[in-house]
Amino acid sequence: MIVLTTIVCIFILLNLFFKVSEVSIPTPAGAVVMAMGILSIGIIQLFPHYHEVIGLIYACVLFIIYTLLFVLLLLNLKRGDFAKKHIIDPINSFGIGTWIAATSIVLLNMDNHLSQMKWDQIFLYSMAILLYVGYIVIVVRNYLFLFKNKSFANKINGVALLPSVATQSLVIAGFTLFPDLFNKGSISFILLIDLIFYCLSIWLLIRAVRSQSFREQIKEWKSTNCIIHGALSITGLSLCITKISDGKSLFVLWIIVSLIFLIVESIEILRLIERLKAYGIKKGVLQYQTSQWARNFTFGMYLSFTMHLPTGPLSSIRYYIIDVGKYLVIGFFLFEAMLMVRYLLKVKIYRFR
Repeated sequence: MIVLTTIVCIFILLNLFFKVSEVSIPTPAGAVVMAMGILSIGIIQLFPHYHEVIGLIYACVLFIIYTLLFVLLLLNLKRGDFAKKHIIDPINSFGIGTWIAATSIVLLNMDNHLSQMKWDQIFLYSMAILLYVGYIVIVVRNYLFLFKNKSFANKINGVALLPSVATQSLVIAGFTLFPDLFNKGSISFILLIDLIFYCLSIWLLIRAVRSQSFREQIKEWKSTNCIIHGALSITGLSLCITKISDGKSLFVLWIIVSLIFLIVESIEILRLIERLKAYGIKKGVLQYQTSQWARNFTFGMYLSFTMHLPTGPLSSIRYYIIDVGKYLVIGFFLFEAMLMVRYLLKVKIYRFR
């Protein structure tokens, strides 16, 4: 199996030639793969001069990056600080959801560009399911803790919505691999679980900001709050792909998601203005954070949801969103990639033995 072989090879190479430093891979690092992966599932195909070879090369690069991140997590486990870095914290551990969504995204890319690797796709999906089972245990623990301990309320951010994203990513990937296993009843049940996760997380977010003034809310706003609309977008995309919802319901959901998108991103613009006033361009905008990849993913997911809607009302608006949105998504991706490369050149995460 190519997936398992690649993981083993990279693990051995890193252990032979590199010495892992004290810098640990962030828990939501899967967001990098999510942001990259969403581009090659329908978005880069919108550009002129696209060729299938480009998609194939992109899928291979995505797979290598995903495997590298997975191996780095295994090295964290080997080093003995895995639980401390990724599991113990009741907020940070929500970020494990990016590992599941990233696995699903890689699987979908393989299905699009490397469809002959069917057993590798099944292996990845099985791994994602195992991760998800453990993740749900952690998520339930987190909800119980956060609802009891209000002192953590001001620390809640959009990362708490990742259980919803992880759940729907498994539905999309699972339906792609095993369409006969995902009937209307099973998908409706999973949708109910997704809705419960979303509502619980939204309530935690509301509780976190309700005692703050509007200015304080802008100041404390986190970039991961874009998942408020991103989680709904992936649910909408899931409903489009599985075709268990009628067109009218999908359009109503799309309008709701669009309104929430405008509200959330308007707040983000106000936050950007405040940061520019306080820190200037260099410290206010040009600082790399792994969580910023979430914006790339949520924008891409909203665009994908819009693209998969059936023919219906507001077609001209939707076409305009798709036409302009593809440039925004690519632009945000290139900007974030530039910040990441600059950060990696400055921070020495590995050193030769």
